Amino acid sequence: MFMLAVSSLAQAQVYQWVDESGQRHFSDRPPQKNVSSLKKMESAKPTQAPRNRPSLAETTQPGTVVTRVNYNHPGSSESLKIRRMLEARNFSQLNDLLSRLQVTVQSDISQDVELQAAYRAFWLSESHWETIFDDWVALFPDTYTSYLARASYRISRAWDARGGAYIDKTPQENIDSMKHWLALANSDVELGLSLEPQALWAYCLQINAAKATGQYIVAQEALEVANDRYPANYIARKFYLETLDPKWGGSVISMLGFAQGAQAQANRNPNIRRLLEYTAYEAGRMSYINGEYEKALELLDVAIERGSDARTFHLRAKTYRRLNNLERALKDANTAIDQEEDNSSYFLTRARIYAGLKHYDQAFKDVERASALDPDHEPTERLRQSLLAIARHPDSEFFEPNTPVSSEVDTQDPASLFNFAKQLIANKKFAEARDALDKAISLSPATFDYYKAVDYALFKMGKTQDILEYWARYLSYNPDDGRAYLERSGTHYHLQDFAAAKKDAKRAAELGTKGAAKAYKQLQALSSG
Repeated sequence: MFMLAVSSLAQAQVYQWVDESGQRHFSDRPPQKNVSSLKKMESAKPTQAPRNRPSLAETTQPGTVVTRVNYNHPGSSESLKIRRMLEARNFSQLNDLLSRLQVTVQSDISQDVELQAAYRAFWLSESHWETIFDDWVALFPDTYTSYLARASYRISRAWDARGGAYIDKTPQENIDSMKHWLALANSDVELGLSLEPQALWAYCLQINAAKATGQYIVAQEALEVANDRYPANYIARKFYLETLDPKWGGSVISMLGFAQGAQAQANRNPNIRRLLEYTAYEAGRMSYINGEYEKALELLDVAIERGSDARTFHLRAKTYRRLNNLERALKDANTAIDQEEDNSSYFLTRARIYAGLKHYDQAFKDVERASALDPDHEPTERLRQSLLAIARHPDSEFFEPNTPVSSEVDTQDPASLFNFAKQLIANKKFAEARDALDKAISLSPATFDYYKAVDYALFKMGKTQDILEYWARYLSYNPDDGRAYLERSGTHYHLQDFAAAKKDAKRAAELGTKGAAKAYKQLQALSSG
C-alpha cells in the first residue's frame, strides 16, 4: 500500500499556502478558508541522478548477481583532520578553513555540502571538548567561525541529552538538559550572525535547534532568510525538510510538496535533487524499523532513482544485510562511503557486513574508522572488542598461548617482570600484564621489548591511543631506533592518522629499518601532505 501511495504522490497536484499566522502549508487539496497566498505547484517527475560511478547501474537493479569486490580502503578523513586541529588548538587554521569554505559557497552554492561537512566535524558529544571550544571563542571573540563551531558542538550535546525516545517517553531532566544546551547554542548563533550575516551554516543550526523544541515558525523564518541570501542552497532546505517528517509532526505530502517546490533551483545546485528522495527514504526507513524488509527495498529503490543519496544507499545496505544478501549489502555500503566518507554509521555497517563474510581484516579496518569518528558509540566498541578477539597481531608469536602463569616473580628484576607479563598476555590477562610491564619499564626504561609487549597488550585491550605515550617515552631514550618509529607508525595507522603514520614510517626508512620503506610507500597512497 505504501508503495502505491508514494507512486501516486509523484503525480499528485500539490497546493501551497500561507495561513493567517504565517505558517506555510502543503496539501493535495486546496484550503477551506481564505489564506494570504495560494500556489499550485507543478508535479515533479522522478529525477534520475547522474550515474558517474560504474557500479551504480548494477547497484540500483535488485537481483543483479554481484561479484565480490576488493576492499576500498578509506583515505584520510577530513573530519578527523579537523578534530585533530581542534585538539591541537590550531584555531587560526580552523578559522581560515571555515572562512574559505564560506567564501567558496558564496561563489559556488553547490559546494554548500562541503561547508556542512566541515562544521559537522564539531558534532561531538564528549564533555572534554567544551573547554577547547571555550578557549577558541576566548581567543577569537570577533571571529564568527568560533561561535558557529561552538554552536555546532552545543547542538550536538543538546540532541545527545534528549536521546532517541519519543518526547512523551523522554525524562524531564533530559528535556531540561537539552533546552540548556540549545539556549547556549542559539546565543552563539546570534553572535556569529552579528559578525557575519551571510554565514549559511548559522541558519542551518537555527532550523535544527527549532526542530528540537517544535518551534516550526522559527525554523521557517530561518529558512526564508537562508533562501533569500542563497536561493539555490541545499543544506538549509535539507534541515527544514526534516522538520516536515511525520516523526516530527509533519506529513509525507508536506515533504513532497516542499521538495517539489525546490526543484526550480536544481540546475544551479544539483544537490537539491536529493530532496525528492527523502520522502521515499523515510517510508522505507519506517518499513525497515517495522521489519518489513522486502517492502523497504521497494521504497528505497524508488528513493535511489530520485536522488541516490548516501543515506539511502546505507539503509538499503542494512536492509540487504537483514535479508542475508551480504554481497549486495557490501556494494551499497561501498557506494554510501564513496559519497560520504566521514559517517561512522556507514563504516560500522560495512564492518558488520565484512564480519558476516568472514573478512575480519577488512571489518577491523572499518570498525577502527567508525571508532575514530565516534569514540563513545557502544555498538561500535562491542564489535571492535569482538574483532580484537579474532584479530591476529603481528607480534602474536611473541607470546606462547596457554602458558602457565608463574606465582613467583621478582618485582625488582625487569626481566622477571617481563617474562611474567608474557605469561599473563598468553592467558589474555592484558590489564595485569600492563601493570607488570609498567614496573619493568620503570626499572629499565630503554628496553625495546618491554614497550613492544605493552603495545600488544594495549592493542588487545582496545586502548590504542595510550600506546603513543609509551613509544614517545621510549624514543626519548633511543631517538634513533627506527623500530620504534615503525611501531608508532602502525599505531597512528590504527588511529586513522595516516599523515602521522607516514611521517614515522619515513623516519624509520631513513634509519634503515626493515619493512619501513614498504610501509611508507603504502601510506603515501592514504595520506596527503
